[in-house]
Amino acid sequence: HGYVFATLPASEGMEEVPAGVCLGCPELSEVILHDGVKRIHSNAFEGCMSLTDIVLPSALEYIGSYAFTNSGIKGKEVQINDKTVCALQIPETVKIIEYHAFAQCDSLKAVQMLSREPFEVYEAFSPSTMIYVPEGCYDAYKSAWKGIYNWAEKKVSVIGDFNGWNSFYSGDIKELP
Repeated sequence: HGYVFATLPASEGMEEVPAGVCLGCPELSEVILHDGVKRIHSNAFEGCMSLTDIVLPSALEYIGSYAFTNSGIKGKEVQINDKTVCALQIPETVKIIEYHAFAQCDSLKAVQMLSREPFEVYEAFSPSTMIYVPEGCYDAYKSAWKGIYNWAEKKVSVIGDFNGWNSFYSGDIKELP
């Protein structure tokens, strides 16, 4: 407790972030995960209210239950409809996001799915979180996830790198029915 910065994992060969590794560390503000990390286990960063800066590893396959619940995660700056919004990018390698992985993340207003194929998601996000999927994938995602999320099908490109967080304004985003 009391950590402001953590680099995980320290070992190049480590593929998993253990359950509860930073559970309840409200001062933790930044985490760097090695690109080889494939699994983030349950409650790993739960309650890390100061944690706003994280890039999910490109090899990530699994995010456990409550992994980021009640954290300050915001995402990266992305350009949508000529407006800059913050969206957490979910790597195309992800296969499962467990229950409430990002629940009560009040700062997380949008999520960008990089995979063209829907994967298993179990009520992972707050109902108010906007979900962006790759162009042409709306029907597949909506069918697979049973329509329980807010949707927008847009081509989203990253334009920033965790600097100057801008607030999300849903009036500028056209949602698909």
